[in-house]
Amino acid sequence: MVKYESMRAELLGTLRCLGNARCQIDCWVHGKFPAGVEYEDFGLHVHFLFDDTLLSEDPERTIGFILETAAEAAAIKKLCDSLELIFGRYGTELADADDISKPEWVDVIRSAREASDVFGL
Repeated sequence: MVKYESMRAELLGTLRCLGNARCQIDCWVHGKFPAGVEYEDFGLHVHFLFDDTLLSEDPERTIGFILETAAEAAAIKKLCDSLELIFGRYGTELADADDISKPEWVDVIRSAREASDVFGL
């Protein structure tokens, strides 16, 4: 149980999308959103992880608020580290299609899928 269930739900959506290359191409490149979704892009997930929460900076501090366990915190740290590697090498101003075309992007997908497993998705 966490204090901010809606933020946890947003995190789960982020994990689902970052772990799904088809979703990224459909939404971020072609602008084809699933039913009920008005808009989706990589920036929404980046802002959630890096700007709106402490998930990228100190995921352990979000246990009880957004995360439930230390294992979840470790998985989110790994995901954020893979994103930071891309930002460090290529900057933060690339188009979504360019971000997902980088060779390191496979690590983002892999770490998001691993995190999804930890979260039981």
